[in-house]
Amino acid sequence: MAYALLTVPEPLLKQGHYLGMIGEWGEHYNRVWYRVRRVRQTVRDWYAGIMAADATAALLIDPSVTGTTSTISLSPRYYETIYQSRIGLSPDWRLYIRWPTDQYRGALEEPNRAPDPTEDGASPYRAYIGFVDARDSPIAPLVNFDKSSVLDDLRFEFFFVRDWMPHFYAYPDFLTGSNNKYVKLILRFLVNMLTIEPVEDSNVRQRLETGALIYKPVLHYSELVGRGVAAVV
Repeated sequence: MAYALLTVPEPLLKQGHYLGMIGEWGEHYNRVWYRVRRVRQTVRDWYAGIMAADATAALLIDPSVTGTTSTISLSPRYYETIYQSRIGLSPDWRLYIRWPTDQYRGALEEPNRAPDPTEDGASPYRAYIGFVDARDSPIAPLVNFDKSSVLDDLRFEFFFVRDWMPHFYAYPDFLTGSNNKYVKLILRFLVNMLTIEPVEDSNVRQRLETGALIYKPVLHYSELVGRGVAAVV
Protein backbone atom coordinates (compact mmCIF):
# COMPACT_ATOMS: atom_id res chain seq x y z
CA MET A 1 0.00 0.00 0.00
CA ALA A 2 1.00 3.62 -0.21
CA TYR A 3 1.52 3.44 3.54
CA ALA A 4 1.31 0.66 6.07
CA LEU A 5 2.34 -0.46 9.54
CA LEU A 6 4.26 -3.70 9.28
CA THR A 7 3.47 -6.08 12.14
CA VAL A 8 6.49 -8.25 11.29
CA PRO A 9 9.83 -7.32 9.67
CA GLU A 10 9.54 -7.38 5.90
CA PRO A 11 12.42 -7.24 3.39
CA LEU A 12 12.79 -4.27 1.09
CA LEU A 13 12.09 -4.61 -2.60
CA LYS A 14 15.02 -5.74 -4.73
CA GLN A 15 16.01 -5.74 -8.37
CA GLY A 16 13.64 -7.95 -10.36
CA HIS A 17 10.70 -7.59 -7.95
CA TYR A 18 7.33 -6.36 -9.18
CA LEU A 19 5.07 -3.47 -8.18
CA GLY A 20 1.36 -2.93 -8.79
CA MET A 21 0.49 0.77 -9.02
CA ILE A 22 -3.18 0.52 -8.03
CA GLY A 23 -5.54 3.48 -8.54
CA GLU A 24 -5.45 6.84 -10.30
CA TRP A 25 -1.75 7.66 -10.26
CA GLY A 26 -1.98 9.86 -13.36
CA GLU A 27 -0.49 9.85 -16.84
CA HIS A 28 3.05 9.10 -15.72
CA TYR A 29 1.96 5.83 -14.14
CA ASN A 30 -0.63 4.71 -16.66
CA ARG A 31 0.45 1.08 -16.45
CA VAL A 32 -0.46 -1.12 -13.51
CA TRP A 33 2.53 -3.46 -13.47
CA TYR A 34 6.14 -2.37 -13.02
CA ARG A 35 9.43 -4.16 -12.52
CA VAL A 36 12.24 -2.91 -10.27
CA ARG A 37 15.25 -2.32 -12.51
CA ARG A 38 17.67 -0.85 -9.97
CA VAL A 39 17.83 -0.21 -6.21
CA ARG A 40 19.88 1.95 -3.88
CA GLN A 41 19.50 2.52 -0.13
CA THR A 42 20.28 5.39 2.18
CA VAL A 43 19.46 6.37 5.77
CA ARG A 44 18.39 9.95 6.48
CA ASP A 45 17.87 11.38 9.96
CA TRP A 46 15.87 14.59 10.17
CA TYR A 47 16.21 16.64 13.35
CA ALA A 48 13.36 19.06 13.92
CA GLY A 49 14.58 20.69 17.11
CA ILE A 50 13.23 20.89 20.65
CA MET A 51 9.74 21.99 21.64
CA ALA A 52 7.91 22.43 24.92
CA ALA A 53 6.08 19.21 25.80
CA ASP A 54 2.78 21.09 26.19
CA ALA A 55 3.05 22.90 22.83
CA THR A 56 -0.13 22.83 20.75
CA ALA A 57 1.31 23.97 17.41
CA ALA A 58 2.30 21.30 14.92
CA LEU A 59 5.63 20.72 13.29
CA LEU A 60 5.01 20.48 9.55
CA ILE A 61 7.22 17.95 7.80
CA ASP A 62 7.02 18.30 4.02
CA PRO A 63 9.27 15.67 2.38
CA SER A 64 8.94 17.34 -1.02
CA VAL A 65 10.62 20.64 -0.05
CA THR A 66 14.19 20.96 -1.34
CA GLY A 67 16.96 23.49 -1.47
CA THR A 68 17.99 23.99 2.17
CA THR A 69 19.90 21.94 4.69
CA SER A 70 16.93 21.95 7.07
CA THR A 71 14.55 20.20 4.64
CA ILE A 72 14.21 16.47 4.10
CA SER A 73 14.28 16.57 0.28
CA LEU A 74 12.80 13.12 -0.24
CA SER A 75 10.70 13.76 -3.33
CA PRO A 76 11.89 11.69 -6.30
CA ARG A 77 13.20 13.85 -9.14
CA TYR A 78 12.21 11.48 -11.92
CA TYR A 79 8.95 9.67 -12.57
CA GLU A 80 10.72 6.35 -13.06
CA THR A 81 12.02 6.58 -9.50
CA ILE A 82 9.91 5.95 -6.39
CA TYR A 83 11.09 5.78 -2.80
CA GLN A 84 10.08 2.85 -0.62
CA SER A 85 10.63 4.46 2.79
CA ARG A 86 10.60 3.04 6.29
CA ILE A 87 10.06 5.81 8.84
CA GLY A 88 10.73 5.84 12.59
CA LEU A 89 10.35 8.59 15.16
CA SER A 90 11.61 9.48 18.59
CA PRO A 91 9.41 9.07 21.71
CA ASP A 92 6.74 11.46 23.01
CA TRP A 93 5.38 12.49 19.60
CA ARG A 94 2.29 11.75 17.51
CA LEU A 95 2.67 11.82 13.73
CA TYR A 96 -0.33 12.37 11.42
CA ILE A 97 -0.60 11.99 7.65
CA ARG A 98 -2.44 14.63 5.63
CA TRP A 99 -2.65 14.16 1.89
CA PRO A 100 -3.62 15.44 -0.63
CA THR A 101 -6.40 17.60 0.81
CA ASP A 102 -6.93 19.07 4.24
CA GLN A 103 -8.28 15.76 5.54
CA TYR A 104 -6.16 13.62 7.81
CA ARG A 105 -5.81 9.94 6.99
CA GLY A 106 -7.22 7.39 9.40
CA ALA A 107 -10.87 8.44 9.79
CA LEU A 108 -13.29 5.95 11.29
CA GLU A 109 -16.63 5.30 9.62
CA GLU A 110 -18.75 6.69 12.46
CA PRO A 111 -19.82 10.35 12.16
CA ASN A 112 -17.45 12.91 13.65
CA ARG A 113 -14.66 10.37 14.02
CA ALA A 114 -12.05 11.90 11.74
CA PRO A 115 -8.61 12.63 13.22
CA ASP A 116 -8.25 16.08 14.74
CA PRO A 117 -4.85 16.47 16.40
CA THR A 118 -5.77 19.94 17.68
CA GLU A 119 -8.73 18.70 19.71
CA ASP A 120 -8.35 19.59 23.38
CA GLY A 121 -10.49 19.57 26.47
CA ALA A 122 -10.85 17.16 29.36
CA SER A 123 -11.38 14.07 27.17
CA PRO A 124 -9.90 14.52 23.71
CA TYR A 125 -10.93 11.68 21.42
CA ARG A 126 -10.21 12.59 17.83
CA ALA A 127 -6.69 13.70 18.75
CA TYR A 128 -5.91 10.03 19.27
CA ILE A 129 -7.20 8.65 15.96
CA GLY A 130 -5.02 7.81 12.99
CA PHE A 131 -1.59 8.71 14.35
CA VAL A 132 1.73 6.88 14.37
CA ASP A 133 4.14 7.06 17.29
CA ALA A 134 7.42 5.57 18.50
CA ARG A 135 5.63 2.53 19.90
CA ASP A 136 4.67 1.63 16.33
CA SER A 137 7.98 2.45 14.68
CA PRO A 138 10.81 3.34 17.10
CA ILE A 139 14.33 4.49 16.38
CA ALA A 140 17.31 3.51 18.49
CA PRO A 141 19.47 6.23 20.05
CA LEU A 142 22.37 7.20 17.85
CA VAL A 143 24.84 5.86 20.41
CA ASN A 144 23.31 2.40 19.95
CA PHE A 145 22.59 2.71 16.24
CA ASP A 146 22.98 -0.63 14.48
CA LYS A 147 22.20 -0.58 10.76
CA SER A 148 21.63 -4.33 10.76
CA SER A 149 18.53 -3.90 12.96
CA VAL A 150 17.00 -0.90 11.15
CA LEU A 151 14.53 -3.05 9.22
CA ASP A 152 13.39 -4.78 12.39
CA ASP A 153 12.70 -1.49 14.19
CA LEU A 154 11.14 0.65 11.45
CA ARG A 155 7.60 -0.63 10.82
CA PHE A 156 5.99 2.46 9.24
CA GLU A 157 6.29 2.14 5.47
CA PHE A 158 5.47 4.88 2.98
CA PHE A 159 5.98 5.08 -0.79
CA PHE A 160 7.06 8.53 -1.94
CA VAL A 161 5.92 9.14 -5.52
CA ARG A 162 6.62 12.29 -7.51
CA ASP A 163 3.61 14.70 -7.65
CA TRP A 164 1.87 12.72 -4.89
CA MET A 165 3.83 13.68 -1.79
CA PRO A 166 2.19 13.76 1.66
CA HIS A 167 2.54 16.17 4.55
CA PHE A 168 3.30 14.91 8.03
CA TYR A 169 2.18 16.82 11.12
CA ALA A 170 3.91 16.08 14.42
CA TYR A 171 2.55 17.04 17.84
CA PRO A 172 4.09 16.54 21.28
CA ASP A 173 2.21 13.74 23.03
CA PHE A 174 1.60 15.70 26.20
CA LEU A 175 -0.99 13.26 27.61
CA THR A 176 0.87 9.97 27.35
CA GLY A 177 4.39 11.25 26.98
CA SER A 178 7.12 11.45 29.60
CA ASN A 179 7.42 14.01 32.36
CA ASN A 180 10.00 15.97 30.41
CA LYS A 181 9.29 19.67 29.96
CA TYR A 182 10.84 19.60 26.50
CA VAL A 183 10.80 16.95 23.79
CA LYS A 184 13.02 16.47 20.76
CA LEU A 185 11.73 15.14 17.45
CA ILE A 186 13.93 13.00 15.23
CA LEU A 187 12.55 11.23 12.17
CA ARG A 188 14.61 8.43 10.64
CA PHE A 189 14.05 7.59 6.98
CA LEU A 190 15.44 4.37 5.54
CA VAL A 191 14.98 5.02 1.84
CA ASN A 192 15.00 2.26 -0.77
CA MET A 193 15.31 4.16 -4.06
CA LEU A 194 13.66 2.13 -6.80
CA THR A 195 14.11 2.67 -10.52
CA ILE A 196 11.10 1.05 -12.16
CA GLU A 197 10.03 0.15 -15.69
CA PRO A 198 6.69 -1.02 -17.12
CA VAL A 199 6.20 -4.74 -17.60
CA GLU A 200 5.92 -5.19 -21.36
CA ASP A 201 5.67 -8.98 -21.50
CA SER A 202 1.97 -9.89 -21.75
CA ASN A 203 2.60 -13.34 -20.24
CA VAL A 204 4.22 -11.78 -17.17
CA ARG A 205 1.35 -9.27 -16.85
CA GLN A 206 -1.18 -12.10 -16.97
CA ARG A 207 0.68 -14.01 -14.24
CA LEU A 208 0.71 -10.87 -12.10
CA GLU A 209 -3.02 -10.34 -12.64
CA THR A 210 -3.85 -13.93 -11.68
CA GLY A 211 -1.58 -13.93 -8.64
CA ALA A 212 0.86 -16.45 -10.09
CA LEU A 213 3.65 -13.91 -9.54
CA ILE A 214 4.12 -12.03 -6.27
CA TYR A 215 4.03 -8.23 -6.39
CA LYS A 216 3.99 -5.32 -3.94
CA PRO A 217 0.74 -3.31 -4.20
CA VAL A 218 1.14 0.47 -4.06
CA LEU A 219 -2.38 1.82 -3.58
CA HIS A 220 -3.18 5.38 -4.57
CA TYR A 221 -4.18 7.48 -1.58
CA SER A 222 -7.72 7.91 -2.88
CA GLU A 223 -8.09 4.16 -2.44
CA LEU A 224 -7.45 4.59 1.28
CA VAL A 225 -9.96 7.38 2.09
CA GLY A 226 -11.67 6.63 5.37
CA ARG A 227 -9.20 3.94 6.33
CA GLY A 228 -6.60 3.94 9.05
CA VAL A 229 -2.95 3.09 8.61
CA ALA A 230 -3.12 -0.46 7.35
CA ALA A 231 -1.52 -3.26 9.33
CA VAL A 232 0.34 -5.62 7.04
CA VAL A 233 1.05 -9.13 8.26
